[in-house]
Amino acid sequence: MKKVFLILALFIVASCSSENDNSKSEKTKKIKKTEIASGNFEVLQSKNKEKAKETLIVVIDPHGDGKFALSKFEKIADNYDCTLIGLNDVENNQPDYMQNIENDIYSAKRKLNLRSKQIYIAGFSGGARMAFQYALSHKTNGILMCGAGINMQKISMLDFPLAMIVGTKDFNFIEQYYSPFSEVVKNKNVLTLVFDGIHEWPPENDILTAIRFLFGKTGIQSALNQNFIKEGDKFLKEKDYFKAFKKYELAYKTGIPESENKLNKLLNDKNFKVFVKQYEASLQKEIDRNNLYIQYLNSKKLSYWHSEILTVTKLMKSKNRLEAESYARTKAYLGIAMYSFVNKEITNPWSKNIDKYLKIYEYLEPENPDMWFFASVREKQKNNSALSEKYLKRAFVFGFKDTLKAEKYGLIVK
Repeated sequence: MKKVFLILALFIVASCSSENDNSKSEKTKKIKKTEIASGNFEVLQSKNKEKAKETLIVVIDPHGDGKFALSKFEKIADNYDCTLIGLNDVENNQPDYMQNIENDIYSAKRKLNLRSKQIYIAGFSGGARMAFQYALSHKTNGILMCGAGINMQKISMLDFPLAMIVGTKDFNFIEQYYSPFSEVVKNKNVLTLVFDGIHEWPPENDILTAIRFLFGKTGIQSALNQNFIKEGDKFLKEKDYFKAFKKYELAYKTGIPESENKLNKLLNDKNFKVFVKQYEASLQKEIDRNNLYIQYLNSKKLSYWHSEILTVTKLMKSKNRLEAESYARTKAYLGIAMYSFVNKEITNPWSKNIDKYLKIYEYLEPENPDMWFFASVREKQKNNSALSEKYLKRAFVFGFKDTLKAEKYGLIVK
C-alpha cells in the first residue's frame, strides 16, 4: 500500500478528542484507592495480594484519569494475579511524562511493597504513545497500545511484545493497519485487534485478550480461546474478510492448533486477495481525501463545509461497509483536526480564522464539550459575556469538567 503521511500527523499526534469522554460510565466508581496509594495513581489488585505483587501493569489515560482507565482492566484483575496502577499525573501534551511514569512505578513498588518480576504498560491514544516511548528507553515486558499505532516498518526492531487494539471507525485506524501479506503477520511478537467502535478505550474482552497475548509471550500461563477459529469461520461465511483475517491471525499468534492452515488458506483465497486490493484502495482514497480537506480548510467557504459535512455524514450510513467506516473515520479525523486548529488559534484574540474554524467544528460535532468551551472563550474575547456564559453552560451539559482550564481563560464557572 502506498504510504502517504497525513498533513496533521505531527501536529495532532498527542491530541485526543473528547469524543470518548461520554463513554466514561458509572463503572469508574467501582475502583477504589488502596489505603496506601499515592494521589498520583489509583490501584487495583487481584484477590491474592502476595502473588499480585509479582506482576505490575501501568495504565495511562490521555486525560490523566487513572480511575477511569482502571475500570477497563477489572477483568485482568479478576483473571490474573497482578497489581494495576492507573496514572493521574500523566496526560496529553505533558513534557515531563517520562519522568512521571518512572516516578509512579518507583512509588508503587515502594508503597505497595511490590517485587515485580514483570512490568507491562498499557495506554489509550496519547497514553498509548507515551507508553510506547517509555518502553523504548526502559525495560518492559510488554506494551498494549489502544487507539494509536507506530511505524510498522520498524516493528521488527522491537525487543518487547506489542499488542494493539483499534476501532474500525477510529481516525487512527490507519496507524495500526498492515497488509495481510506483510511480514508483520508472521511476527508472533506483534498482535493487532479490531472492534466496531470509534476513538475510545476498547471493550474489556479485547483488552483481556491482548493482555493474555502479552502474558503468554513472557511465560505467564493463560487459557487459550478455542473460539477464535470458529469466530473467523463465521466472519468468512458472512464475507467479512478483514475480521475473518484478524481472528485467524489471532488464533495463529496465540498458538491455537490448525490456525496456521486456516490463515494460509485465507491468504491464498482469490476472493480475499481481491478484497485486500479494494480495502487498501479505500484506505488510500481516505488518506487523500483527508489531506485534501485540510488543504481546503482556509480556501473554501462555510457553505462548502456545511454541504460537504452533510455529505460525509450521509455516506457514513452507506450499505457498503468499507465506505461507511471510511467516511466515519474521515469525520472523526476532521473533528480532531478542528480541535487542534481551534486549540491553537484560540490563544490569539485577533485570529482571522478562529470564527470559521469554530463554525466548522460545530457542523462536525454539535455536542462536543470542547467545541462549546472554545466558543465560550471566543465570545469572552469579543466581550460578549452573556453568550460566553451560555456556551460555557452548554459545554458543561455535554460533559466538560475542567473548571481550572475555564478559570484560566477568565470564564466564570457557576
